Formats: sequence, C-alpha cells, structure tokens
Amino acid sequence: MEISQEQLSEIKQFVQCKGFVYLDVQLEIIDHLASATEEKMEANPQAYQLWGFWFFYY
Repeated sequence: MEISQEQLSEIKQFVQCKGFVYLDVQLEIIDHLASATEEKMEANPQAYQLWGFWFFYY
C-alpha cells in the first residue's frame, strides 16, 4: 500500500516539528518513516483510516 501526497506532507511536518534542521537528515528520516508507515498500513489499514499517521507515531 502506497502513501498519498497528503500523508507524505504529514510525515514532513512531523519531522520538521521534531527539530531536524538539516535537509539531508530530514529526507533520510522522511524516507524511513514513509516506508514504516506503508508497512503498518498494510498490516492494519483500519487503524490508519481511523487515526491517520499520528496513530502510529504518538
């Protein structure tokens, strides 16, 4: 299951809110979180539909 552009924007916002200032670090973390989110969405799609990205990381 692939994440949408909206979901990717949520991940970017999450990373920026955590205080990562270097672009290369941000991109690496975004890539890892996007991959992990896709895996979690495949394992439990109903949870993601109900709670969104924040459900998995807070």
